[in-house]
Amino acid sequence: MPWWAGAFLYVLAVVVRLGFFAAEEDHARFVGIPTPAAALVWSTVLIGSPSAPSAAAVFLSCAAAMVWPVAIPRPRGVGLAAFACWAVGLVIWHLAA
Repeated sequence: MPWWAGAFLYVLAVVVRLGFFAAEEDHARFVGIPTPAAALVWSTVLIGSPSAPSAAAVFLSCAAAMVWPVAIPRPRGVGLAAFACWAVGLVIWHLAA
């Protein structure tokens, strides 16, 4: 599968997640990983300049994880701070590269 097909399926999963799972009533947990967390995963992987098949695999894995019906507790306290630091660190890393 070409990398662009993986990227297309990732975008499709984002649309499905934002459209369907945003209507959920349970605010104590996520169903599947949230879109920003998936973006942090693949942007972390892309720092290493993976091959096209590896990048497609990451896109597909993140897409599946976003729509997989598994309950994930929302981060609070230290977990939320770590998530924010991860995002800030990635922005700095990508700007410096």
